[in-house]
Amino acid sequence: MDKFVIIDVGAANGLHQRWKPYEGQLEVIGFEPDMRSTENFSSIGLYKEAGILPFYETRTRTDSSIFPPNHQFLNKFPKADRFNVVHISEIEVKTLDAVVTKEADFIKLDTQGSELGILQGAEKTLENVLGVEVEVEFSELYQGQPLFAEVDVFLRKKDFQLFDLASVHWKRKLGKGIGNSKGQIIYADALYFKNTEKIKKLDKAILMAKVYGYFDYAFELGETQLPRTRRSFPGKRLIGNFLRKAAHFIDPDPNVWQFIGGHLGNRYE
Repeated sequence: MDKFVIIDVGAANGLHQRWKPYEGQLEVIGFEPDMRSTENFSSIGLYKEAGILPFYETRTRTDSSIFPPNHQFLNKFPKADRFNVVHISEIEVKTLDAVVTKEADFIKLDTQGSELGILQGAEKTLENVLGVEVEVEFSELYQGQPLFAEVDVFLRKKDFQLFDLASVHWKRKLGKGIGNSKGQIIYADALYFKNTEKIKKLDKAILMAKVYGYFDYAFELGETQLPRTRRSFPGKRLIGNFLRKAAHFIDPDPNVWQFIGGHLGNRYE
């Protein structure tokens, strides 16, 4: 298998630990426009079209954005001062399609509100991408930023399906010490996989499914992607046994098909 190519946009925090066991199989193309980052990433800014945009550098480096912070909303919550702008600069932006010539397999986006614009500038790149991990907001942390619904509609039109949300909730300053810990849903890391019928790179898609622990998706790939005449190709049983063992190691009770992770609200029934 060729190297699994990951485009990491907003790469200041580096690639997630889940990918570390597979580093030898990866090629990571990182972008981080905040010059305060000490990592060796490209400082090219990305958006839906080429141009010059303001860049609002905030007190906390990872909260910087091309959109100004929405303090009218942020000030309702603790530690809003981390969004205080310490410097406004200008950055040149280009489209992802214009700067990445290599065929990518996965895109990770964490750019504080500009994710949809970057995806809109990656129409060609997305044709071959197998999965997208993107930070999405449910309220305007930044003035004028697109929200989850718009990102979701865009990716679904590109044949991606939502697989998971790792959500973050905030409690307001008023009443912070009252009741249970869960407040309003603010943002989440959203994981999208391409519909199995649209997959062209079976081996890489199985690797992606393995990294995220979705072995049912990997098995479905094997059934939908292999022509019926090749369903018993040499090595299929070996791959199937490997996936079963790996899945059992992660989840020792694979017969459970429904998982209720967390709950809505702060009441425990």
